[in-house]
Amino acid sequence: MAKMRECPVCGIRVKVENLETHLNKVHPKTKVDVDLSEDDKVAIKIAKKSEKKRMAPFEERERKKWMLAGILITVIIIVLIILMTSFGPGGPGCDLEGEYANYFMRGDVEGNQIDLDVQYQSHDLVVLEFFQTGCGACQSQAPIMHDLHQHYIDQGESVAFIAISSSPEDSVQAVRDFRDNYGGGGTMTYIWDSAFSISGDYCVQFTPTFVIIDSEGIIVKWFYRYQTFDQMTAIIDDLLPA
Repeated sequence: MAKMRECPVCGIRVKVENLETHLNKVHPKTKVDVDLSEDDKVAIKIAKKSEKKRMAPFEERERKKWMLAGILITVIIIVLIILMTSFGPGGPGCDLEGEYANYFMRGDVEGNQIDLDVQYQSHDLVVLEFFQTGCGACQSQAPIMHDLHQHYIDQGESVAFIAISSSPEDSVQAVRDFRDNYGGGGTMTYIWDSAFSISGDYCVQFTPTFVIIDSEGIIVKWFYRYQTFDQMTAIIDDLLPA
């Protein structure tokens, strides 16, 4: 049986090992010196060891419970990722190939008005590249896009290239600097989509993302991730009319 002592303040009998805790919680403003005998000190040590052994199974159960909770959360996250990626390359609603391109008209970073209808009607293909100025892959992609633009001019092919910043955090000047620093500062068209409206219409979730539109205004290719010059030319050449 646990050894009991009376509280020197209120007289309530409590376990010896709990007396100090009782005084601190119930009588925090009362200063009381409690003299414990050697027998009391030994009883407290024994009681604490017994309590520790008693609590060990409970603590083990709690540890296992939290481990199981962590495993369950991990499984849920994996399932969500699988569900999100099962709707196509970029998520729900991103299967755009075969659909009519969403119309837009915007000013480029030099103030020229860019009308998508005019672009695809006057070219065999229009290549839209969605990027962000702070994206490392986009910075590596920019000189390739510049070279592609020049390559198809040199080949006499009617292919328009339009790079569209899909970050509201950018600015016209930031996009212009990006073009000059990474894109060769050439004549390729750059647009800042400040409201993210164009990017939203084309289901841009990653950068760079590419949308290729034919002369009828149909999206014939939608894909994302960094592409080499050879990869891009292979895709574009396959889509150009014979």
